[in-house]
Amino acid sequence: MALFAPDPAAVLAERRRVLREVLLRGGMKPRAEPDRVYREALAELDRDGFAWADDRDVLRPHVDADEAAEHDVIVSARWVLVELENASDRALSMDTLRDRSTAERIPEDTLKAGVRWLRGADLCKLKDGVLRDVTGEKGRKADRAIRPELKTLRRPVPAPTPPPAPAPRTVTPSRMDPHDDPFHPSHPDYIAPSPPPRPKPPAPPAPVRATAPVGKGTDSSSDSRGSLSATATAPAPPSVGNGMEILLDVHRRVKRLEDAFASTEPDVADVSTLITAAHPDTVNCLRRLCVLLQVYGDSKRHALTDGRISTKFKVRLPEAISLGLRTGTLGLSTSDGKSLTLRDHAVAMSDAELEQRAAEQRERDSKRGKKRA
Repeated sequence: MALFAPDPAAVLAERRRVLREVLLRGGMKPRAEPDRVYREALAELDRDGFAWADDRDVLRPHVDADEAAEHDVIVSARWVLVELENASDRALSMDTLRDRSTAERIPEDTLKAGVRWLRGADLCKLKDGVLRDVTGEKGRKADRAIRPELKTLRRPVPAPTPPPAPAPRTVTPSRMDPHDDPFHPSHPDYIAPSPPPRPKPPAPPAPVRATAPVGKGTDSSSDSRGSLSATATAPAPPSVGNGMEILLDVHRRVKRLEDAFASTEPDVADVSTLITAAHPDTVNCLRRLCVLLQVYGDSKRHALTDGRISTKFKVRLPEAISLGLRTGTLGLSTSDGKSLTLRDHAVAMSDAELEQRAAEQRERDSKRGKKRA
């Protein structure tokens, strides 16, 4: 039976790769048709208790602790692995990791537990105070994005409270001798203030002059010069002053505050739930986009749809792109911010299926090129 056992070195490399991706993604569906090396790597992870499949057959990282402690240890291990992935030679000193973890409010005990889990899972090696990522370069993704909920601790270090503001000093003014105060009644040069002037009575209202109505024997020519209307001054409308302008300014400020504090929380819905709730044609269109991006690389939308997506799926293209961005399957290129790039295709299709369909697409392109030649 030993003759048919897979190579132990290949199993270890595949085990490290799978567990690294499971940890960084938060979960991953295994391949539908695994080979012997992949199957043995999954068996070792399950046997050692580092990753288990949940009730939806999604492989999740595991720590033997209560729910809150398990969550924080996994978040700490994920943070360490990302720091090592972005470092030169995939290595950092423990002192550097401690200093950086302080800014992330990761407790020191949680950081130690995360490093201990990484070493126990054989993802990292510690030598002379330097921690190194030993998972290899196979399957490693460039420009990896970690969802915010996968970086949030349940028991972080409490935020430091600002020191209380110093109490203002009360300065008691020195009391002046009344004999030195020229405004005190006891001072010899004191002059009593004159009484305030008496207010003038209000002027009586002007009389209202009105002409008699036109009657018989009355000269109508004099009435045509304005004697029919009463000579009274209409009261001026009440002055609003600056009140209306202040009210409008308040409304504008409130609107700006509402816009500034509008909800910017990312969609934290479970990716599997999003995939399940989407229309089947939308999911199939998203999978088609994954294949095209795998074959042709980062592309703009018109380049992908140029004769490569069927009419049935074109109507679902905006929904498919939105679904891909929300689940992390697709991303926007950092070069122009408009081109689509393939990120984490595992939520939409397995590695084996993606490679098979990409090979079929390349074969069709090759045949089409031969016909044109």
